[in-house]
Amino acid sequence: MAGHDHCHAPVYTGDDPTYRRALWAVIAINGTMFLVEIIAGITAKSMALQADALDFLGDSCTYALSLLSSQNRHAGGQTQRSLKGYR
Repeated sequence: MAGHDHCHAPVYTGDDPTYRRALWAVIAINGTMFLVEIIAGITAKSMALQADALDFLGDSCTYALSLLSSQNRHAGGQTQRSLKGYR
């Protein structure tokens, strides 16, 4: 069977609503953890908790950027490329 490829990997197009729901869930989870840890860190005067909270905030922003990028995919190819840092 030369020439037949059995690799049928799914092709991501950004149109899958399941993917967008998963991103929203991860953004909500990370945002909640940010709030919990920043409040706990300030209350306990713990720089370690505050630093970890900022990491959660950074993760939330990264996932939000991915969501924005996937939603603007059809608005023009340049939008997604610009958000990812390409010209």
